[in-house]
Amino acid sequence: MEHYFLSFFIIFIISTSLVKSQFVAVESKVKLPKAKHGSCAVYDGNDSIYILGGYSIDTPQSSEIYKYTISSDTIAQIGELPLPVFEMSGSIDTSGNMYTHGGMIEIMHENGTLDYHSLTEIFRFDPVANTTSKVADLPAPNLEMVSIPGDMPNTAYILAGYHDREAIVLFNMTDLTASRIANLQKAYWFMTAVSSGDGFAFIFGNEDDNIAPTYPVAKVNLNTRQASYGPPTFPRLLGMPAAVWDGKFAYIIGGYGNISAGYNTDTIIQFDPSTLENKVITVANFPTNGNPELFFAWTSAVYVPKLHRIYIFGGINRGLDGCVVADCTTWRDGIWYIDLPQTSRAAMLPSIGYILLSCTILAVMISTKIQVQY
Repeated sequence: MEHYFLSFFIIFIISTSLVKSQFVAVESKVKLPKAKHGSCAVYDGNDSIYILGGYSIDTPQSSEIYKYTISSDTIAQIGELPLPVFEMSGSIDTSGNMYTHGGMIEIMHENGTLDYHSLTEIFRFDPVANTTSKVADLPAPNLEMVSIPGDMPNTAYILAGYHDREAIVLFNMTDLTASRIANLQKAYWFMTAVSSGDGFAFIFGNEDDNIAPTYPVAKVNLNTRQASYGPPTFPRLLGMPAAVWDGKFAYIIGGYGNISAGYNTDTIIQFDPSTLENKVITVANFPTNGNPELFFAWTSAVYVPKLHRIYIFGGINRGLDGCVVADCTTWRDGIWYIDLPQTSRAAMLPSIGYILLSCTILAVMISTKIQVQY
């Protein structure tokens, strides 16, 4: 009998060693017409993803609006924003109109010097009429904030940002008003956030008054504005990440790189709201090109429910040593997608399958032995 247990153990070890706990980033055959970061990607809920604005090192003034068609894997420019804005947030209303909130523009002076101007403008893009216009203003100029769906139809919460790091701004896309309604309990920058669709938001990022290697994720009640906090296990951000919500987990893409703590730059973070804990998942072909000295940030991403897939658009690679000049920064023009497991238990299924396979093989061995003895 000991022989059988030994056989089972060997079979189990060999079979489970074949399980790979990683995702794959598949690069699209098409690319963004310009390599850029700080754009805003908005999914229309059907077959199109719109990429608005952004910043490119070659032609920084980038007001283009691109339409990426999922089924045909094609991209085309279909319009322009009134200003070449980047590092803004975005939202979509129930009619399919899309909005950009704030951000900044680059200004070239006559003497050749550059200046950057933060915006209050909220622009609306109508994909049916193919028109853009200014429709509202933020209460104050801001950039690098995050927008999440509001708890009422046609509303969005615009959270934090470089200039107002505690802000909760409510944008009403019906009456086109934006008002600062409350403060977050902590100030954040860099940061990102998702809404779980049940009255809560989860905030991931650096606490402004606390320099630390890791931080807790905040669970914010959108009605009371009160927050509770998980364990301090989310890594300090080096740049702006993207985040998506798939109905069960949040996924945070880019912005970090703490190799000694296990937060390698070729990974994404899966966040479980039931435990407020993170799981680091290796991503093959992630847009750091296998270079552990580079991190990926200022990208835009959307989740497409019908495919259970994350799409990622553009971004930049930057050195972990903090270098920020063009010599050590690479602008990306790629479009990638990551297929997620089909169920929340999918990550467990390979292991379970191999255990069952091992048990089956062991049963056959025992049965064969018994028959031989008879």
